[in-house]
Amino acid sequence: RAVFIAGKVAEAFGISVDEAKSGMGAYDVEIKAFYEPAGPPKLLFYHQVPEVENADGDFVQVGSAKKLFVTSGELDRLREHAVYFVRTNPRGVSDKSVEQDVMAGEGRGSGLGSF
Repeated sequence: RAVFIAGKVAEAFGISVDEAKSGMGAYDVEIKAFYEPAGPPKLLFYHQVPEVENADGDFVQVGSAKKLFVTSGELDRLREHAVYFVRTNPRGVSDKSVEQDVMAGEGRGSGLGSF
């Protein structure tokens, strides 16, 4: 299952599968929860420079290096490119049928900008 997701992430962001796996390692708990029937029905991966909110309420970039991270999409603003995964099987994601149990896609900028 992780190989399927890492491959899609690598392809979308133009990074190696090893780099994708390395970046995904910090989110092992979130990814494993996604596979479970009671887990979140979606995973979003962003590959962009992270932001934090400053004292004035503005979002500012932290550094200049892009980072691969998992987000709910509710707190982190998509400025560049995202890969999403949606669990389509309510019984969870099987090792043998991950391609049937998960739908993947990409988006850029705002959701409407992707259409």
